[in-house]
Amino acid sequence: MKLVRSDPTQLLRIPKYWLLAIGAGLMAIHLSLVWQGNLPEFQGNAFVFWAAAVSLVWRKRDDLVFNSSILASLVGFGLIAIALLRIHILPDLGLFLRLFPLITGLGLALLASGFKHLRSYWREFVVFILLALPPTALAFIEISPITARFTTLLLWISGFEVQRQGVYIMLSTGASIEVYHGCSGIVVILQVLKFVGLAFLMFPTTWIQRMILPIVGIAIAFLTNAIRVAILAVLSAPGNGEAFGYWHDGNGSLVFSMIAVSIVGAICYFWLMQEESDPEEWEDW
Repeated sequence: MKLVRSDPTQLLRIPKYWLLAIGAGLMAIHLSLVWQGNLPEFQGNAFVFWAAAVSLVWRKRDDLVFNSSILASLVGFGLIAIALLRIHILPDLGLFLRLFPLITGLGLALLASGFKHLRSYWREFVVFILLALPPTALAFIEISPITARFTTLLLWISGFEVQRQGVYIMLSTGASIEVYHGCSGIVVILQVLKFVGLAFLMFPTTWIQRMILPIVGIAIAFLTNAIRVAILAVLSAPGNGEAFGYWHDGNGSLVFSMIAVSIVGAICYFWLMQEESDPEEWEDW
């Protein structure tokens, strides 16, 4: 009779379908909280970036190594437990909603593959890092004067009698607007750059594409925001308070961000998909 010693690591090794169930549950919890929260610009991002992370994992499902250690599994369980307790104990989530996918994603990767094979999930981690970036991540960059100058040019080309003093734009109708940091377009630029980065993670790219697409994205984001500021300048005239509020603080404030992201997303998709159809032109990261 032969004595068979059990491998202690097998005690904490979780079957693939349990990992799938845990991941799906964490994603559902996060998306539900985001949907209930007052973060309109983050809601769409959360769905898209979660879908991207799931797609990346699915592509390499046959190459993943499921071999976690006891320590890695304990750390993974701990990260997920801390994230869930944080949600339950402190309902005021704030920034934590942005960090939740990164923390729980790291925990799930440790449960699945341990410390040794974490590198195989680097693309998913970058996806969640991009998702976690708040709108104020580029607050140190001030482009309000540039936006004011360009918006003034757009209004002049459109036939308005317009003057500018610093970041103040004044029309002959009596309408005037201040282009402060929040309206400078830096938030829209960050939003677009997030999606450009996501496209780089999802599709093979050449060095030319990695140089051109961010520049194109910044230009489109800046232009669409300048058009929005020009509209706000016209609507700032007395009697247009409701319309001004809609395009400044209401749902209308997100329209131009969606337009910029959609245009850049379409450019990325068709250009990068064209490269994907010709594997000889691919370049590794």
